[in-house]
This record gives sequence, structure tokens and C-alpha cells, in this order.
Amino acid sequence: MDKILLAHWVGEFGYELFGFQSIMRSLSKQFDKTIIVSRPLNEALYKDFAEFIPHIPSTNITNFATCRDDKPFNYSKIKHTHLIPAQTNLVHWHPRKGFFHWNDKYLLGARHEFIKFGHPAEELRYDIIFHCRATSKNGSGGKNWSPTNYLKIAEKFKHLRMASIGTQNESSCIDHTEDLRGIGLQKLMDIMSSSQMFVGGSSGPAHLASLCGLPHITWGISIIEKRYLESWNPFQTPVIFRPYWHPEVDEIEKLIKIFMGIKRVEPPKSK
Repeated sequence: MDKILLAHWVGEFGYELFGFQSIMRSLSKQFDKTIIVSRPLNEALYKDFAEFIPHIPSTNITNFATCRDDKPFNYSKIKHTHLIPAQTNLVHWHPRKGFFHWNDKYLLGARHEFIKFGHPAEELRYDIIFHCRATSKNGSGGKNWSPTNYLKIAEKFKHLRMASIGTQNESSCIDHTEDLRGIGLQKLMDIMSSSQMFVGGSSGPAHLASLCGLPHITWGISIIEKRYLESWNPFQTPVIFRPYWHPEVDEIEKLIKIFMGIKRVEPPKSK
């Protein structure tokens, strides 16, 4: 009988990117087959090494690696010889210590194995990609940078090709930008790997930019600065981080101009 790894993720997207999918990719080499259970939209993260089973939790109330999910996945549907339970905290984050593991019996000595996501193509290139966060989930509305601020930035650079990304319900589309909200994850990663820069507050899309090699300007609480610069930046993607949730518009405009001076390798043209 094949040795099968079954792993389930219901936590935050950022921790899925940097504390789960990378470990599962590494750990999968010790098994004949790997099965990943996660939210349907995230399938593209695993297609290089695992079979994927979609699962929609009953809530979006997440905290690090866990979710207040009262509709757990039915594991009895899958025959397996090794199991990582749905609520197992594989990796924790500590602001000074970085990653540390407390459930090593599930890790079996595995390390993080990251890959760059996205397939670059010239026709997918945007000069600026914005993520205008517009959600108050889990009481986090104070993190949102005003859509008016994003609009002021977009008006300064309206001669460029720009896009707005995110989900339809939790982000806004900015005037002068193409509305790419709600596109599939694989298409988003292809666009990110082809484009010039990302601008937006700390969020899942900002973390994803790092793994797509997309230079990004982001902001948030100072305790996560090292995460963007080092711990969650395995490919040393260029990043400028501002340690507060509400930077001034003029400051972001200046930072965008700084990034415009960074030469980036152009994506290959599609055949």
C-alpha cells in the first residue's frame, strides 16, 4: 500500500504561503502520494506536487494556522496511512525568533521548499498593481487605507498600465485601473510574475507578491517588517515596507518613483 500524506489547511493565507505549502512540498518527497485539503481558490499552490481536494470552512475567522471552523472536513472519505489533523499548528510565528515548530512528529525533519509562482508573459505586464483592501473582517477595518488615497496615487500615474486585484467583496477597484478582482489564483500569479510593482497594505496579495518575484511597496504594524524583508522573502524580492498602517499619499508616491528606477528583467514575450 502506498504511503500517503494527507494535510488540511484552514488558516490565514499568508501562513499558508509561508508556513504550510512550502513544508508540505518538502515533506511530500517522503511519501508516495500527497493529498492537500484547502480552500478551492488556493489549488494552484499545490499543483506541482499534490492532489487537491477543495474544502470551504464555515467561517473566515482565522488566526495564524487555525480557523473557527464548525464544519470540519470528513477524513473518512479518504484512505490514508499518515494524517495531519485539520487544526494542527505546524508552524508558529514569533516576532523575534521567527519560525519555530512545536509539533515535530508531523514534520519528520522536513524543511521549507519554496518555488516561484507564475508564468511571466509580456501581454500580462502591468506597471502598477494595487490591492485596495476594503474589509472589516475580524475587526480589522482599521487596517484599510482609504480608496481616496489610492485614487490620488492612480491619478498621478494614469499614463501607466495599472490594475486592481483582490476579491470582489473585500477590495475596491480604483479609477484608472483595470479591474482584475476575482480572477483565479493561477492567472493572478502569472500577472504578478510579469508586472513591475505591487502597491498596497499588508495582506495576502502582498505576501504573494514576494513568491512571484514582484517588487512591492507595503505597510503595516512594525512588528511584521522583518517578515517582509527576510523571513517571508525567500527569493529576496525587492520590497519597501513602511511601519504604520496609514502612510501619507506623498510618501507612497515618492516610493513608487524610487521603484521605477529599479531595473527589472522584462518577462519573455509569448510565442
